[in-house]
Amino acid sequence: MLKVVILLIVFLVLMIALISMADYASADEYYVLCTPEAEVNVREMPKLKSPIVACYFFGDKVITDGQEVNGFVHVIDINGEVSEGWMYKGLLVEDRPVASPGRAQVFGGRVACRKYADGKIQKWLEDGSGVMIYAISEVWCVTEYGYIKTEFLTVNAKVWKP
Repeated sequence: MLKVVILLIVFLVLMIALISMADYASADEYYVLCTPEAEVNVREMPKLKSPIVACYFFGDKVITDGQEVNGFVHVIDINGEVSEGWMYKGLLVEDRPVASPGRAQVFGGRVACRKYADGKIQKWLEDGSGVMIYAISEVWCVTEYGYIKTEFLTVNAKVWKP
């Protein structure tokens, strides 16, 4: 009888472990893209005025379960702890960004500067305009004017690549 109870307990522990692993198997990984000295808040609920439960910094890895509400993604592993919260998706990219203080030029006609990656346009820059770059990923750059797609920036007449 004791062997049956032990086997049952082992089976239950393994089932719980498999269920927990299934949550992480469907997890998405992102990286924080903001200015290198900034921090990004993780909130209790997917609302800007919701209480802050944690902070991430430039380049930190963020793990989500893919849920999205109001432009926020559900974070399932905050700073290595098993806990949860919500982070604005416009501050996340799929590739690890690098800090890159320097100047670049806009090319390709009129180029949009956005509040966040894929966010609302807050300014237009004309071809040839100079910008200060603070951070860059494969797709987005953080500049003094906001987020600009990397493909529209040049340095020494070459398309910018991180």
